[in-house]
Amino acid sequence: MQKQLSEALVTEVTIPPLRLPALCLIAITLFALSGQTHAQIVRHAVLLQSASPAEQITPDVIEARRKEVADSADLSDDLKKKADNQLKVASDGIKRISDLAATAAQFKSDTDGVQQRVSKLKQRLTTLQTLKPELPKLVTLPELDQERSIRDVQLTELKNSLVQIEAEPVARANRRKEIRALLLSATQRAADIEKQLVTPAPSDEPALMTQARHTELRARRLTIDAEQPALQNELAKYDAEDAADFVRLERDVRTQEVSLAEAELKLFDEEIAERRAQENKAALTRARDEAIAAEPLLQADADLNKQLAKQSVDLATPIEETRTELDSTKLRLDGVQKQFSAIQQKVETIGLTDAIGGLLRRQRGDLPDLLKRQANVQNRREQIEDAQYELFEADDQRAQLANREPFVQMILTDAAAGISDAEAQKLEDAARHVFDRRAEYLDQLIRSSNSYLDTLFELDQTEQVLIAETQRYLIYIDERVLWVRSNKPLYAKFELDTSDQIFFAPSRWISVVDTLTVDAVSNLWLYGIAIITFSALILLRPKIRRELHEAGALARRGNCTSFEPTWHATWATTLMSITWPGLIWFMGYRLMLVSASSDFSQAVGGGLIATAWGFLPFELLRRICRLGGLADHHFDWPDSAIRLFRNTLPGLGLVGLPLVFVTTTLYMSDTEHGLDILERAGFICAALVLTIFLRRVLRPDSGVLCELLVSHPTGWLIRTKWIWYWGSVMAPLSLAGLTIAGFYYTAQQLSWRLFATIVLVLGLQLVRALLQRLLIVQRRQMSIEHAKQRRLELLTQKQAAIQAAAAIKAAEDATESSRDKTNAAAATSPVPERSTDPSSATPGAIVPDEELRADVESSTEQSRRLLSIAVVTTSLVGTWLIWVDALPALRILDQWHLWATTVDVSPDDVGFASTAMPGMNMTPATTTEAESHKIITVVRHVTPRDIGLALLLAILTFACARNIPGLMEMWILQRLPLDQSVRYAITTLTSYLIILLGVVLSFNAISVGWSKVQWLATALTFGLAFGLQEIFANFVAGLILLFERPIRIGDVVTVDDISGVVSRIRIRATTITNWDRKEYVIPNKEFITGRMLNWTLSDKTNRVVINVGIAYGSDVDKAKQLLLKVCREHPLTMSNPGPNVTFEEFGDNTLNFVVRTYLPDLDNRLSVIDALHTNIDRVFRDAQIEIAFPQQDLHLRSVDPTVATALRDRPPAAA
Repeated sequence: MQKQLSEALVTEVTIPPLRLPALCLIAITLFALSGQTHAQIVRHAVLLQSASPAEQITPDVIEARRKEVADSADLSDDLKKKADNQLKVASDGIKRISDLAATAAQFKSDTDGVQQRVSKLKQRLTTLQTLKPELPKLVTLPELDQERSIRDVQLTELKNSLVQIEAEPVARANRRKEIRALLLSATQRAADIEKQLVTPAPSDEPALMTQARHTELRARRLTIDAEQPALQNELAKYDAEDAADFVRLERDVRTQEVSLAEAELKLFDEEIAERRAQENKAALTRARDEAIAAEPLLQADADLNKQLAKQSVDLATPIEETRTELDSTKLRLDGVQKQFSAIQQKVETIGLTDAIGGLLRRQRGDLPDLLKRQANVQNRREQIEDAQYELFEADDQRAQLANREPFVQMILTDAAAGISDAEAQKLEDAARHVFDRRAEYLDQLIRSSNSYLDTLFELDQTEQVLIAETQRYLIYIDERVLWVRSNKPLYAKFELDTSDQIFFAPSRWISVVDTLTVDAVSNLWLYGIAIITFSALILLRPKIRRELHEAGALARRGNCTSFEPTWHATWATTLMSITWPGLIWFMGYRLMLVSASSDFSQAVGGGLIATAWGFLPFELLRRICRLGGLADHHFDWPDSAIRLFRNTLPGLGLVGLPLVFVTTTLYMSDTEHGLDILERAGFICAALVLTIFLRRVLRPDSGVLCELLVSHPTGWLIRTKWIWYWGSVMAPLSLAGLTIAGFYYTAQQLSWRLFATIVLVLGLQLVRALLQRLLIVQRRQMSIEHAKQRRLELLTQKQAAIQAAAAIKAAEDATESSRDKTNAAAATSPVPERSTDPSSATPGAIVPDEELRADVESSTEQSRRLLSIAVVTTSLVGTWLIWVDALPALRILDQWHLWATTVDVSPDDVGFASTAMPGMNMTPATTTEAESHKIITVVRHVTPRDIGLALLLAILTFACARNIPGLMEMWILQRLPLDQSVRYAITTLTSYLIILLGVVLSFNAISVGWSKVQWLATALTFGLAFGLQEIFANFVAGLILLFERPIRIGDVVTVDDISGVVSRIRIRATTITNWDRKEYVIPNKEFITGRMLNWTLSDKTNRVVINVGIAYGSDVDKAKQLLLKVCREHPLTMSNPGPNVTFEEFGDNTLNFVVRTYLPDLDNRLSVIDALHTNIDRVFRDAQIEIAFPQQDLHLRSVDPTVATALRDRPPAAA
């Protein structure tokens, strides 16, 4: 009808304006047929009539205009594409008008016929309620299997339809809101379009572009008017169906259909199982009879047939058990899905009320055990593999029997040669019968195996779906349950619950004692073992204490090189700590196990178990901190920390453990969880006790970390001391506040996670202390071994030096003349000197003992750092595992939007974000030409959770950039054939990459991508390039240093007047440590653009130059021989190139010699120079060669007579 209306309207456009009254009359007539309002039809007519014949909006006209745009030479490709998109939108709008008319008519028809449809549903419901499930009359088992498969598919379709019908009320409520919003905004949308139509086109807009834009606007205007009747009729349909209760009746009918289909499917399963069992039993009986009556030559084949028949019979039980488990799993899955759907509807309708919170907590406890279900899926894989293997074996055997003739001929061949033809024919017939039976038995076995395997596959898939649905439901509950009150505020009403009153009833405690007594009498051997064990631990305590003191005395010695005392002390401390917690746990475990009929006894057992778990770490820490214990003699903890633990732990245990028992017992004995006055009061007291304990223990100025903070005044602990101190103190107080406000369930969930985190940290610290003790012991062992090795090396070097000196002295006279010639040649062609001599700046030899100590310290420091990284990593992983179930609750922060931004994603990503990650807050914004590339632009709201994630990523980036390069060097790079400079370059660049990746991820967490900041980055780059050009130059120079490596870590360099060892190459500057242990920070640019001398870049060989002056009149040749002898006798000087001595000049007071000798490296330069000077002085004194000192003769030409007389008359000085 709407199509006719559109055609009529389009036709009327060609009518001259004088025909307007007739057009209006036609529109009014068509209104009675189509259900549209008079005003809407008039708007259609006026809008179309106002257009000129050249502006008619029909599909043909639009296609013609698209072709005109495509053929236009005046439009660019971008404008053509834009115009074509506009015309395509207009064409789709015109086509949609006809669909809207049909939809409106259908809605009106549904509204008019709602009573008829309701009557049909009622009749259908009455009929279904009287129907009984029955099986069709099928003869064979394959027909039953085929029909069951068809019914199974029908049941799945019915269930899917039922799910849709059950979701219909919520969908209709949302649709009503959407319809009302569209109806209310229709006038404004139409006015906006009309305003755009009358607005003059821009002067630079081509005519074809204006035409395309107006065409799209008119099509949108017509669509707005055409959708109004459809929306109104849809609302009318919903109202009529709700008044007639149509949706409820439809749901009841579909529920009955599902129930009937399930019952019939169950009958099918029972009938198929019964018939299959009958067939298998009959086949087994027949196979046994045939095996008895078989010919001797066919006996083995008949026995095999019997085994195949028995395998088919044996499969009946697993098939039945698997089907039963499958039905149970399907029922559980259906229940979880229905619960999930129902709770979602209730939350959306009612909100997170206290009643909804209680429902969420109960349903969370009723959900399937995920660990058990996952274990089932894992274990079922082996069953499936075995079933598949058996099926393949049966298929192979059946394929071989496709041609039975070879098997028959084999039997005949094995028969005796003397049998008659009649006997041979009889044997052949029997063989054919046996193999025909085997084919039948294999067919039965294959059918049974296929049925078993199909059931296993279906069960596996169903259980995996159940696991996925349960996980979704758990996440949904965890996101909300912690934000809902579980009780009324504590100050609202003061009244004891029934469970609180039961707690003080003596009869209940007597029943607990009776339960334990009965259990002890029934299990005397178990209780006997427990009593003997705990009695032995108590009686052996004095001996354990003595061993603990002895181990502490051994470990306290400075020369202790064994870890055995610490191991014995740890074992003794553990035995003493588990005695009482173990006894309490045993009693609680037995009560929980045997008191199934008594809720209070189970509650007491749960309280005892919780007390035991709280008692164990408390007692272990107390024993560690006792006098002469692990903390004192083995771990070397500060005395103030040990005393503080020793003074505060007894009070904590005395008050806190009873509160834990009372609170847990009351919680487990109360199934209603009403006011919980007494229980919550105990919880609050326990939180206050923990607060007082943490306040005393963690105070920065007097707590257990006081000495650590003093020894690390620049560490992150001292900088954030008030943050972690007040955070730790306020955590229990916050739990107490939540309990008072009624969020008791939330406080409980957070409290046990807080306790587990504290235990994890304490446990890791204990492990760390043990490993550090092991490192100390190993360090002592290494130091002693190195000292022994060094002593042996010194003796060896001394003997070698003595032998070398003797050999040189023996050969000295024989080679005197040749050495003279060598010296003369060396004097005529001296070795060129380097421009700068580092002899005044080189540190000289590191004492070998110091080298060994440095190696030990380096190894120990690396091990400690690796241990710290391992402890931090383990603590992070453990903390994540503890708190992972509570993290979904943080998605409540997504309700607060800080700002909005747009991101480009694919449609699949939008769908994924809306289902799997509702916190992403993505809503489609625009679809550009990106539609062709499957990319759309969406609006994403940034929430506080995103800010927290960005901060967490930044912290992790900082930690990884500091630790991962060192970890990579210790674990990987040191095992590769790389020198130190290459390793340093790799680790430095790795840290830069980690920082870059962390920055990208952090910004991505708040939806700040490169597309958002590329222009800002460009502007900043140019601005910084001018304003901070020196910093950028140093940064680029630092990269050049890392890649080209003109200097390396450990190189000895001279820059200007600064000489030293390169210790660090940073992003901006390089640090050089001179020989006074002063660190000079030199910009990297100086190494690239300035003059720099690297003494150890490619060749570490260096020359020592010593100037020696002797007195005039000394024996020059003898002096040269002695100088050469001193250089050659030193064990650290090189023989190739060898030393040489030259007589350089006649000085004012001395004959000047220059001694040149070479060293293989710079490590022992100063020690060699010192030794050479000392030896030269010694040998010259022995040879009576005077080392001249500066002197000057003073000649007086004239003297005052008075002065001369005074000098002559002066008395001689006293002896």
